[in-house]
Amino acid sequence: MAKISILLCTCNSGAYLRALVDSILASEYRDFELLVQDDCSEDDTHAILRSYDDPRIRIRVNPSPSGGAAQNFMSALLNWDTSDYIMFADADDYWEPEKIGKTLECMLHTEADCPSGTPVLVHTNLSVVGKDLEPISPSLWEYEKISPERTSFRQLLAQNNVTGCTVMINRALKELVPDAPASFVMHDWWLALCASAFGRIAFLREPLIRYRQHGENSVGAYNAGSLSASAKKLRNRERIERIYRQMFDQAACFGRYYRDRLTPEQADLCRAYAGMKDQTRIGKAYTIIRNGFWKNTLLRNLGQFLAI
Repeated sequence: MAKISILLCTCNSGAYLRALVDSILASEYRDFELLVQDDCSEDDTHAILRSYDDPRIRIRVNPSPSGGAAQNFMSALLNWDTSDYIMFADADDYWEPEKIGKTLECMLHTEADCPSGTPVLVHTNLSVVGKDLEPISPSLWEYEKISPERTSFRQLLAQNNVTGCTVMINRALKELVPDAPASFVMHDWWLALCASAFGRIAFLREPLIRYRQHGENSVGAYNAGSLSASAKKLRNRERIERIYRQMFDQAACFGRYYRDRLTPEQADLCRAYAGMKDQTRIGKAYTIIRNGFWKNTLLRNLGQFLAI
């Protein structure tokens, strides 16, 4: 069977790291390596990792801080010599024993249905749990009102629905990213855009990871069906404006990075989305409607028009 490379990025991750590593090592699928890229941790992260006597675990420490989780994961993807199939792990989650095997099965089935060399991304659902793994929701997709079937390029420019810690990519997709993009929101979003533009996205509705919420998550879950939770997010104007700037910059960067590979329609969509950065509120609204840059729920679309 295929060997899997799991990229685990850490930064002062000692609180939940042992539970995560133990869950990976307990996987039913055994042919994997765990490649850890640590971002200059100052807690007991290194001691925990080095307490494992398992040749499948290898550790690399960044010479200086990378600048955040997105940059660390992108650096790990570019700098580790990996196998043909790559997964990503967050240090505070918990993997179900069947996660690797079922994700690989979906990957191989999808590849068999595509021309040889097609870039493929597979992602799965998650269950949402508290800091002690107590259940919050059996499905992140239900909890956050995520629509994984939205895989078109225009949809993914406007809204990411891929959670990085559930992702597997093949080598063809990795090779689409020979160096770090100048601007990207998160590594999973960039890879989803690549798979949408040039390959295939597949997904499993089964939750294969427990997504731990502990108050210090880099990206946490929220109840998208709650008006109060949604209103609270909208009130954080500074954060919203920062994310939209990153989204506009990501679209512009994607258009430049892949200018020789994009279809004319894809290139136009990149320019249109990126161009909203300098438009008035009315101009942004017109661009969204004209190009179909819709999000997946009425509440999110209302929020989008209020936010821009």
